Amino acid sequence: MKFGVRILPKKGFLDPQGRAVEALLKEQHKTLNTVHVGKWIEVQVNEKDAVKAFKAVEQMAMEVLANPMTESFEVEKLES
Repeated sequence: MKFGVRILPKKGFLDPQGRAVEALLKEQHKTLNTVHVGKWIEVQVNEKDAVKAFKAVEQMAMEVLANPMTESFEVEKLES
């Protein structure tokens, strides 16, 4: 099964990369409000049970892929 993990900085934490991109884009696009830069990670697991697979990927995200102190994450099942 294939899953996607979206990781973004939590609100209130610095996002220097997002701020740099925002500053550059605001020069060209006056309607731009904010930019946040994160990560998109695709994970494939060998698990037949969708619930177990989802929980396994969620655990991977909490333990390794994201820093739960400064980042939030979402896991979603992708089409195989």
